[in-house]
Amino acid sequence: MTVGADMRIGYRYLVEDTDRHGNVRIYFRYPGYRKIRLRERPTSPEFAERYSSLIEQFATGCYKEAEKTSVSAVPGTLGWLVTAFRASKDFSNLDPSTQRTRARVLESMLNEPIFQEAAETFRNFPLDRIKLSDLEVLRDRKKALPGAATDRVKALRPMFKWATSKKHCVANPAISLTKPRLISNGHHTWLPDEIEAFQRRHPLGTKAHLALSIMLYTGARRSDAVQLGRQHEQGDSLRWTAHKNRNRYPTIIHIPMLQPLAAAIQAGPTGDMVYLLTEYGKPFTIAGFGNWFHDRCIEAGLPQCSAHGLRKAGSTRAAEAGATAHQLMAMFGWRSLAEAEIYTRAAERKKMAALGMAFLEKGVQAGESVPPIPDIKSSGTNNKKKPAKSDAAGAAGAPYGSPTATFGSGVSHALFIAGLYGLILYAQLHLRFREILWLTAGAACACVIVTLVAAPHIDGRLLLVGRTDNPILAAGAMAAGLFAAITLLAYHIDIRRTPLKALLAATMICITLTAIYLTGSRGPLLALILALALTTLVICYGSRTLLFVSAFGAYGLVAAGVLFYGPIRDVLCPEIELACRDPSRYGIWMQSLDAIASHPLWGVGSAFRFPGEIPHAHNTYLGMALHFGIPLAIFFIAVMAVALSRASELKNKDEKFFVVAMLIFANGFMASDLSEPLRSFNTHYLFLWTPIFLAMIRPHVAQDETHIEEEQRSSG
Repeated sequence: MTVGADMRIGYRYLVEDTDRHGNVRIYFRYPGYRKIRLRERPTSPEFAERYSSLIEQFATGCYKEAEKTSVSAVPGTLGWLVTAFRASKDFSNLDPSTQRTRARVLESMLNEPIFQEAAETFRNFPLDRIKLSDLEVLRDRKKALPGAATDRVKALRPMFKWATSKKHCVANPAISLTKPRLISNGHHTWLPDEIEAFQRRHPLGTKAHLALSIMLYTGARRSDAVQLGRQHEQGDSLRWTAHKNRNRYPTIIHIPMLQPLAAAIQAGPTGDMVYLLTEYGKPFTIAGFGNWFHDRCIEAGLPQCSAHGLRKAGSTRAAEAGATAHQLMAMFGWRSLAEAEIYTRAAERKKMAALGMAFLEKGVQAGESVPPIPDIKSSGTNNKKKPAKSDAAGAAGAPYGSPTATFGSGVSHALFIAGLYGLILYAQLHLRFREILWLTAGAACACVIVTLVAAPHIDGRLLLVGRTDNPILAAGAMAAGLFAAITLLAYHIDIRRTPLKALLAATMICITLTAIYLTGSRGPLLALILALALTTLVICYGSRTLLFVSAFGAYGLVAAGVLFYGPIRDVLCPEIELACRDPSRYGIWMQSLDAIASHPLWGVGSAFRFPGEIPHAHNTYLGMALHFGIPLAIFFIAVMAVALSRASELKNKDEKFFVVAMLIFANGFMASDLSEPLRSFNTHYLFLWTPIFLAMIRPHVAQDETHIEEEQRSSG
């Protein structure tokens, strides 16, 4: 309800303001003071009482709340840190609008209670007690509003990074603070029909047509569109500095002026220093232009369209016409290749789908069916089930026959690897890293539970569901679940606040560790011990060289344990039963070296097996050289080196711990088994290729999220 003219006569100093939702708010404004909102109903007795009280307070000079009071910050508290950060150079380098937003967000968090119904707020929360879980509480209180939760994360991360660099904090509790996953495609992308409908409603020679042409044919953001003018023309081109990040990372955009844009500028109406002017002859503000343009969209019957949607339409048009990612970066002022690849990947998917549907139609018309997949014998250690393939030895008179690898088998290996890469990429794009950890640990524990239910009496070594003929590879899969549970307990769970989650994670650790021991696999156990010890060193010191030495050192130490197993067995057996079994690795390694010497370039093929009880090399790097040749083995080592390098660059400690631990474990494991990591899908993918692909994918996904969310926020 509004005040009304009759009430203004009886009530002085009252003003009305309408917010962006159309709600009318009533304020009391006394000359020389800030206006005060009156929340009572205008015709109610409470309103009259509140008004009379304010009149009396101002008349007697007793009103104190009108003066802005500063809250004194106690040193060493979160409130003190916010004050210090806002006075820092890092904060002042931000764009003024960003400073206002960050300050508002930080202030709102300071005023929140530490827990529900608590009198103490986060303002006086001691810095030396603040943990990741406390920051997650502040973030999750806005979980119903993902945009607001993201704003909190974006305000907390740089503040604690600055605090750590200035020694105000011993460690950075916000380094693993993740943003909420936004399930949204952002602003609606204009369709060709919608652009035509807008142009019909606002023809050439109108301001709305000019605004559409500027944004569509330059790819300019709203913040750039309101500043473009004659001074940016350079012959037949336009050159300007992008408004976004102009104070931190200024980006110069230089593009040709397309004919439709030149025609729109020529037809007008335009200003001199800026093309677009308000009805009062002044430049638009960024927000004002967005509102004005949306009104023009509504007039054209397009309420779903917006100014930023035109930028997306231009990006989509260019990508579908064949523009590369780097060309899009130059056109639209993006600094990250990931932003441009959003549109190029979407364009490629559209093209591939069109081509693929043509093949589908052809197959349906021809009545063809998919041929069955031929039987493929998989490798393992239960050799009683597999006959020895000794006939390959005399195929060509050579000790190990001729190579048996074919182009088709190579393609199938590549398809398996590509499929797993796509699966991990999909998981990274749609799941939080914490959720991936829970799924990994949960899957490992479920495997153990199902196995124990199906076979409650264990004779000898535990054979887990998923690889019932090879306890060694099953132990590797359990290790992935173990590392996932350890990561959750160490980085994501506050024992005091969520004791049930902590108990669940601890239970998962016990289950997976027990399963690894029951498999009786000594190589994975030794690799597990090395991975836990060496990962702790890598996380503490953060050295890439140390990571390389740790990973390949784990491989060397396990291999040395095999080579010198005789003296080790004499010392430990029979006190430790696991040490009494002969691994029989040394002899097969020597045979593998002889076979590699016979076929160094292409190997003996993926179908080859040694005659006897141990059919394959039981060593990854030897196995790669044996089956696929020395060049591919070197390439595999290079892939591992790249994965280790990328893992050393991971910023979040939880991600780094899990990926580094898995890579070190995989290298140690590869010294005792895993002869053919390219041959066929198996449980070894979980602990070998998963960390490799996570190390390569995760930095790009994080960058995509950051830039996409920043773009959505700045344009909203």
